[in-house]
Amino acid sequence: MHNTDISCTITGGTYEGEEVLVCGGATLSVSGDTAKIKALHIDHREFSQIKRAKVMLSGGEYGEIALSNFGKNDDSLLDKTQGYAIADTLEEGYAFYSAGIKTDISRTDRSQGSVKRSASR
Repeated sequence: MHNTDISCTITGGTYEGEEVLVCGGATLSVSGDTAKIKALHIDHREFSQIKRAKVMLSGGEYGEIALSNFGKNDDSLLDKTQGYAIADTLEEGYAFYSAGIKTDISRTDRSQGSVKRSASR
């Protein structure tokens, strides 16, 4: 279940079965326009301790991107230096789009549905 301290790169393909889960300490990079991921879940924990999962998105389409372990009153998503927010997953110069419209994601959003990553316009 846990994939801590590993590194994975997705450059294409369709991932519609189980979720793609990235746990604390692991690194995931998604590039290429042909990657389609039904559910990307980011869990910034290594077992019971908080540890950042490094996710770098410069490609792909996502049915859902979700954070697994932040409560409603958790302010750590607001701290850009921690890198925990969904907004922190975008590579420099890229943005999320939904139905062709650029979508701004709040630092406190814990999930985002139906988005595609593209170069900023």
